[in-house]
Amino acid sequence: MRRVALVRLRDGETVPFEQHRVRDAILGALLAAGSDDRRLADEIAAVVELFLEKTFFDEIPGIEQIEDMVEKVLVDTGHAAAAKAFILHRDRRRRLREARDARHEQFAPTLFDNRVLRIDDAASGRSTPFSRARLARSLSSDGGVPREVADDVAADVEVRLRNAAVQRAPASLVHAITEVELLDRATPVDLRRRAAALIPGQDLAAAVYRRSREGGAPVPAVASRELGAAALRCHALSDLLPADVARAHLDGELHVHGLGSPTSLDAATLRPDDIVSGVAPGSGPRAPAEAARSGRRLASALGRATRHLGAAVVCGVRLRGMTEAFAALHTDASRDEVAEDAWQLLLETAADPGDDPAEIDLTPRGGAATEFAAALLRAHARRDGLPARELLAVPTVVLGDAAFGDAESREVLRLAADAVLRGARVRFQFERDAPSSPSAVRAGRITLNLPQAARRVGRGNVEGFLRACDALVDTAMAGHVARRELLSQVAGAPGGTLAPLLRGGRGRRPFIDLSAATWSVGITGLNEAVAHLSGFELHEGDEDVLRVARRIVSYLSLRVKEAGLAVDVRTTLDADESADVAARLFAVDGAEEPGDHSDAYPEREAYTPGVAVRETAPVDLLDRVECEEPLHASLSAATLRLRLEPEDLGGPDGLVALLRKLLRTGTPRAVEIVTW
Repeated sequence: MRRVALVRLRDGETVPFEQHRVRDAILGALLAAGSDDRRLADEIAAVVELFLEKTFFDEIPGIEQIEDMVEKVLVDTGHAAAAKAFILHRDRRRRLREARDARHEQFAPTLFDNRVLRIDDAASGRSTPFSRARLARSLSSDGGVPREVADDVAADVEVRLRNAAVQRAPASLVHAITEVELLDRATPVDLRRRAAALIPGQDLAAAVYRRSREGGAPVPAVASRELGAAALRCHALSDLLPADVARAHLDGELHVHGLGSPTSLDAATLRPDDIVSGVAPGSGPRAPAEAARSGRRLASALGRATRHLGAAVVCGVRLRGMTEAFAALHTDASRDEVAEDAWQLLLETAADPGDDPAEIDLTPRGGAATEFAAALLRAHARRDGLPARELLAVPTVVLGDAAFGDAESREVLRLAADAVLRGARVRFQFERDAPSSPSAVRAGRITLNLPQAARRVGRGNVEGFLRACDALVDTAMAGHVARRELLSQVAGAPGGTLAPLLRGGRGRRPFIDLSAATWSVGITGLNEAVAHLSGFELHEGDEDVLRVARRIVSYLSLRVKEAGLAVDVRTTLDADESADVAARLFAVDGAEEPGDHSDAYPEREAYTPGVAVRETAPVDLLDRVECEEPLHASLSAATLRLRLEPEDLGGPDGLVALLRKLLRTGTPRAVEIVTW
């Protein structure tokens, strides 16, 4: 009788038969039935092997046939409970395998090889299970390799990785092994057609063939910037960040912002005083005198400085103190001159395609300042001769009691409200929370994936969730420290990319003091994290559920400050309202457990950004505000984003009344109204 030596996997590959895998599967079934008799598991495994030898003496059995034999032997030997547990296990694995195959075509673990090979793809910023089919398809489509050769190469690459007993490998290693396997083939292969770069072929094609939008710059420039960012992202994850931080980013435990530009700052503020003092980036020796002569020259200098500073930050530049500075130059100006200067400022500060737009603070306090704010809002609404709306600076109306004190200031608010009702983007920030630093800088941001941490600790385990957040905060701090060292040692050196900003010259102070910069720890998906822990989303729960949410945010605020003090980093806890980050973390988590994830979030493509109530939740305006406002008290930056029908606001006057009520009774950091 010939012994069973090989087993055929579901994809057709043959691997050595290992009895201990059968024994482990049987032991798992016995444990599920309440027995931990390892000796019995060995005996049943021996019986299974004996029956396999008798049944498949002249052929190689497959996985399904072996599992059928395990099920039969358990039933025949009187272990019905264990057989039932094994059947349920097989059914669960089958459903999971079908879900994975249908959604992602990922490699599914089997009874005889449960090691999932994870591939860290720094170019896409994700970690995914190795897929032989996906590799073969890539070789065939991107590299021009015949499909039969591609299938053979992909199989040998997997064998090499599994024989090395690795659990995860960088995509660059997979590329290198693939190239070696191609060279060993007798079939001629044009290696020049292989995607030798680490950037996936589909990403290259998407960048090269993307169509420009209205007002867009030439597509080749955008493609070059995006592909350059992908290459730098690989470098940052492979070489610049600590291994634990890079792995946490790839696994979706957190999101490190700005990996495509690792020597850039996250956000920065520009003031007219920086122009007048001559420290603003791009300022020449005559810039202070020229800027003080007229509003048009000041707008030109601000535009030049905004472009220079925008090239050194990931997010858009924020322009503060605009209304006061231009008001000082408009003491004798006509209304047409004020309108011309406002139009010029919008034109000069418009963003390039692919970049985030700047923000312009408008503070209506009466007089010339209010007149300039109104002129800028009118120019923004008309857009005569200006770039596309998505490239224009976003008006941010800074609200205080003075904003409602006179008819002129209220008219500015009505203009802003009317712009919102017409679909324009306008932010409203409460004056008591406006930063006072003359050149406020956020050097970096790392966002924590709260839903993933909550799912891993299990329902009701709030204490365990907070401990998991402790570990995430420590990892984020390690990332910030590494980034700070990079900026200090490389970017700030003579000739470095940030040298003009970090190093003063000619007796002038530097524009940016890196030691005074803040480092943000962002949070996103609080709504889903609370749902995992309590069983209810923010809008569904009672006071106990909201108390859990407030406890999480307040605890993280204190924890982030403590962690920052420990490594001498000025830290803040912010709500990360980026829809892209929320979608990326959602996709990474969904790739891990596609079946459970799709059941938990039907017809959803992203977590709820920041600490907000889910946008599509069936809840009215006042309840939404009541849920979110208390959370803002523990955050340095957060936006109450309300999506409403225009008729629900009661026109511009109704929106102004809502803002006044929030100023008097609420604690939101900022408000943004989005109309359907």
